[in-house]
Amino acid sequence: MMNDLAAEKAVIGSCLVEGDAIGAARQFVAPGQFSEPRNGQLFEASIALHDAGKAVDIVTLPDELRQRGTWEGSGGKEYLVECINSVVTAAHAGHYAKIVARYYFEREIISASGKLVVAIGENMGADAQPILNKICGLVLTRTELDSPETFNYATSLQDAFEEILTPSKQPIYKFNFPPLDAITDGMKKGEVLTIGGATNAGKSLLMLRLMDLQAQHGVKCLFVGSEMTALETFSRHLSMRSGVPAWKIRLRTLSEQDRTRAHDAIADHLYKFPIEILDDPEPTLERIESTIARTKPDAVFVDYLERMSLPPAKDLRLSVKEFMRRLKGIARKRNVMVLLASQLNRTTYARDADTAPTLADLSESSAIEKESDRVFLMWRPKMLQPGAEVHGVKKAVIEIIKAKDRHGPNGLKAHLELDGNSLNFQEIANEVAQEKHEW
Repeated sequence: MMNDLAAEKAVIGSCLVEGDAIGAARQFVAPGQFSEPRNGQLFEASIALHDAGKAVDIVTLPDELRQRGTWEGSGGKEYLVECINSVVTAAHAGHYAKIVARYYFEREIISASGKLVVAIGENMGADAQPILNKICGLVLTRTELDSPETFNYATSLQDAFEEILTPSKQPIYKFNFPPLDAITDGMKKGEVLTIGGATNAGKSLLMLRLMDLQAQHGVKCLFVGSEMTALETFSRHLSMRSGVPAWKIRLRTLSEQDRTRAHDAIADHLYKFPIEILDDPEPTLERIESTIARTKPDAVFVDYLERMSLPPAKDLRLSVKEFMRRLKGIARKRNVMVLLASQLNRTTYARDADTAPTLADLSESSAIEKESDRVFLMWRPKMLQPGAEVHGVKKAVIEIIKAKDRHGPNGLKAHLELDGNSLNFQEIANEVAQEKHEW
C-alpha cells in the first residue's frame, strides 16, 4: 500500500507538541486522507479541540477521543508518546502533511485509473468520461502540492530571522585560494559563478584547480567536461596534483620518478577526492540535471558554455539566454553551486592595446551577466608577464577581475601564476598588485 506511516505519526506528534502546527497541517491534509484510520481519527479530534479553543495535548486528546467513542482503537497514550518522539520539530508540520496528502492522491489516482480501465474495457463510454475528469482533478491537486510555497511575512519572518542568526544553516563555501578569497566572500548553493576568458587563457585549468581545492575540503564535485574526455581531464588533474609535467603524461613517457610521484598523488589524495566526471561531448541541460540528481554533488563545474548542447531557438542569443535561465533554475532547484566557463567574443583577441576585458566581451554577454551571481574575467596582461622560461614553457601571470558580484563590490582584482608544465595555478609569492579586502 502506498503510504508513509512515519509522516502520518509526525503530523499527529506535531499537533501534540505545538497547537499551531494544526493550522499548518490542515492546509494540506484532511482526516480522511490518512491511510491508517486511527491517525485520521487523532487528527480529526485534534482539529476539533483546536477549533474549540482548547489545548491539544496528551491529556486533552484522549479525553476527546473517549467522548467520540474512538479511544479504544487509538493505540493508547503509548502511541501518542511514540508520535511525539517521532517529531524533530513541529515547525515542519506542513511538510509532513504534504507527504501524507501526496500518498493519498496517488492512491486515489491509481484507484480511479483502475475503474477507468474497466469502464473502457466494457465499452461504457458514458461512464468513462466522469472517471477521466476525476483523474484530471486528482492529478492537478497532486501537482499543486509540489508547487513552491510563498514567503509570507506574517508566518515566515521568524524562521527567516533564526536562519540568518544561524550561519551553519546557509554555509558559505570559500574558494580555499587566498587570492580569490581576498576579493569575494565565497559562494552559496543555488548560485552561479561564470568564469569568462579568451581561448588559452586558462579557464579550464582554473576550473580544475578550484574543483581540486573544493574536493580537498570534502565538497562533493561534479565536473561536466565537453572538450576533453574524462581520462584527459583526470590526466590534467594528475599533473596538477603530482607536479609531473602534463606533456609527459599525455605522451606516456614517465620516468620511474614520475611514476612514483603520480602514484603517490593518486594514493594520498585523488583516490579520496569526492569527484565525478560526466563524460559527454555535448551534454544537454537534461543530461546535466539528471546526473546531478543521481550523484547529488555540492558543486558543479561546467566546462564550457559554448560546447554545451544549447536549447533550440531561432538564434544563438536566445539559445544562450534559455540555457542560462534554466541553469540558474537547476542551481536553485537542486541546491548546488554552479561554476561555468565561457568564452569571450573574438573581437577581444583583435585588440592591439593591452586592454582588460569587460562584461561586454562575454559571448552573448547580456544573458550570461543577467543570470550569473558573479562573473570573473581572466586575461594575461602583457606588462605583468615574466620573461623566464621553464623547459621552454613560460610561467604566466593571470589577472582575475571580479566584473560582477550580486552580493558585493565589483572591479576587485586578484593575480595568479600559471605553470605551463604542471598546468597548476599558484598564489604569487610577491603579489604583483594584490589588494586586500575585508569582508
